[in-house]
Amino acid sequence: MTLDPEKITSLIAQLGKEYQVIEENWDLNRRAWERIHQGADDILDWSALGYTLHVVYTSMEELQTLLKRVKVSPGSRIEKRLNLVNANILETGEEIPEYSWRT
Repeated sequence: MTLDPEKITSLIAQLGKEYQVIEENWDLNRRAWERIHQGADDILDWSALGYTLHVVYTSMEELQTLLKRVKVSPGSRIEKRLNLVNANILETGEEIPEYSWRT
């Protein structure tokens, strides 16, 4: 499937929005976890933890759906970069800034 420049611009905007949702909710999730870890035992703290985790998961699924619209040729520079970033995320849980998909 070939994407014209307008569709590519739209796709980039959608990817950016989903990534922003993930970052914002991951930060909220960490805050909820810190509260619980410090002894908070209110149902709202546990609800916030579950809700934000659900939002992150749903946004990751949406990212996967959006990325399926882009064809990556085997052996291409993009594929090699994605493999390197994915391997690092799986191993360390952290992105390599210089190989981030946002660069």
